[in-house]
Amino acid sequence: MDAVTDRILSDYQEYFAQLRLEIDLFQQKQLNAIASLQKSGDKASIEQYMEVLNSLRSEIDHTRLFALIDEQGHGSLKHITGNFLPACEEEISATIASGVQESLFLHRSGKSEHFDLLQPLSTIDGKDSYFFVAFNPDVLNNLLSKYQLPHQQVFLMRADSIGKVELTTESVDYTSMLIGSEELDEFSFVKAIPNTRWQLAIRLSPEYSSNLYQQGLLKAIIVWSVLTILIYGFYRLQKNRMIWFG
Repeated sequence: MDAVTDRILSDYQEYFAQLRLEIDLFQQKQLNAIASLQKSGDKASIEQYMEVLNSLRSEIDHTRLFALIDEQGHGSLKHITGNFLPACEEEISATIASGVQESLFLHRSGKSEHFDLLQPLSTIDGKDSYFFVAFNPDVLNNLLSKYQLPHQQVFLMRADSIGKVELTTESVDYTSMLIGSEELDEFSFVKAIPNTRWQLAIRLSPEYSSNLYQQGLLKAIIVWSVLTILIYGFYRLQKNRMIWFG
């Protein structure tokens, strides 16, 4: 099971790295259009914005929207994109403060959820500014489901908020509640995902855990029995030798 969390962790990191690369490549291809939006600021038209957004969505799957973030953390296209969620503002501020995005997490509004990636803005006037892209978490969900087995459920949990579940293959909706400490004891193979606020965990079904215990106990009994027979046989052999040569 430890290998399962390792594989999911590797897939997640590869996915984020690929998205960042695609964002940078997109910026290069759309440099003039993005620079025009940046220059226009709050005077940019919806038509200008949608032209770039539609191109972005056609090139990078699961894109929701994009924004341009200045060095103070303000979005220059808020008249089109609307205000950021508090969680988005928190992540933007943390990224600007450290110079790198290292606390990725899911942002929720009602039943909607997404994650944000911030890459340095590539325009000439984009120093200390960021190209902000929000993504639906479909791929994150799919990667969890990819490694689900009948006897286990896979969880993406917050490392900074004990018991908070972000995504899971479990049918129960955990997003509106915290898992208690007793239930958390059932989780194992926990691995933190670098540069995020997440950790991966697996919970085995009670039946499987019971079977593992029974199988382990059976193996222990078999090993003990074999060793006992060998020791007894060795003892009898030595005793017979003493009688023969005694």
